[in-house]
Amino acid sequence: MLVFLLLKNKIIHKIKLGEYMSIFIKSIIIGMLAIFPGVSGSAFAISLNLYDKIIFSLKNIKENKIFLLLFTSGIVVGVILGSNIIIYLTKFKTILYYTFIGLILGDIPFMIKKTNNRGRVRYLPLIISFLLSSITLLYCKNIFNKKVTFIKMIIGGILFSFGKIFPGVSSSFFLIIIGIYKEILILFSNPTILCTKFLYYFPFIIGALIGLLIFIKLLNYLLINKYDLLYSILIGFMLSSTISITPKFELTLPNILGVIIMITSFVISLKFKLKKEI
Repeated sequence: MLVFLLLKNKIIHKIKLGEYMSIFIKSIIIGMLAIFPGVSGSAFAISLNLYDKIIFSLKNIKENKIFLLLFTSGIVVGVILGSNIIIYLTKFKTILYYTFIGLILGDIPFMIKKTNNRGRVRYLPLIISFLLSSITLLYCKNIFNKKVTFIKMIIGGILFSFGKIFPGVSSSFFLIIIGIYKEILILFSNPTILCTKFLYYFPFIIGALIGLLIFIKLLNYLLINKYDLLYSILIGFMLSSTISITPKFELTLPNILGVIIMITSFVISLKFKLKKEI
């Protein structure tokens, strides 16, 4: 009996350790992807089955402190890694974006199924969110001038939080639109810069915190009370994000390879989800 209990505790310990490592690695991936313009880290949080857990955990921090510590640590590592290597990956941007499109599209059927399990897909909110998001991402690039101001940094922080919480919405794309992406990328690649330029980045930090407080409460309410409506809107956001990052197709090797990889990643994403459901 004692041997059985010891073995059981050992197995449980290994399972917990495996779960912790899985959360940490997934968080690093989300953090790295979130830094790419046009790519939504939250969309991949859904694909990696972390999204609902993140939102509920932020509402009950004390009960989920281990999960949040692992998640936050992974995000920080991912963002720092992603912002440092992004410049080296620009030459492969076409292939990367096609890969992201395939992964996101592969997740849509399961989001629809998940929504129908808790109600039904609402196509009108889906279409509205798709159209609004697409118009914003495609036609609002030149609204702001290039000068960095206090107000612009606060707005950037709020929009950054919005993009980090709502799947399919790219925080990086918002920062590009208002003209502060380069400044925030510098901050993420070298956080120690806050020691010398804290006042410069302070409005962005305040805006991000305000956004987090507002959008986390809103999302938590929607997850509990309007699950099917929320996910219908999120599906629209996710579909629009694929349009915003679709490269201009030309008969070049990167584009041809990109389309092949997009189809491959779509099939892999579908098979992975099917395997998890069995």
